[in-house]
Amino acid sequence: MTVVAGLEGATTGVDVRLYPANLVQQPSPASQRISYRAVIEDLATATDGGVFSEDCQTWATVNRIKYGNVGIDEFVFDVEDGQVVSITPRALRVTLKKAV
Repeated sequence: MTVVAGLEGATTGVDVRLYPANLVQQPSPASQRISYRAVIEDLATATDGGVFSEDCQTWATVNRIKYGNVGIDEFVFDVEDGQVVSITPRALRVTLKKAV
């Protein structure tokens, strides 16, 4: 989280949430690859404006920071038989397997 806070220029901390990107690949009937995007918010600038607030600027910053021309906010989950077996932070070009 310290690295993410530094990239965002946050002084007090960040809130990171994953949201589905509605991109699903189904290589076989029992497996899926599901894409998510991370939304990063600087907690120092966060305000509670209620349900209909327009204060959230994080959606405007999707894909703002890139590494190797891939947004650092892109994550792909590999699911087999309803269980997550690995996650790929796309910018890092590595797949992290779930330890059994």
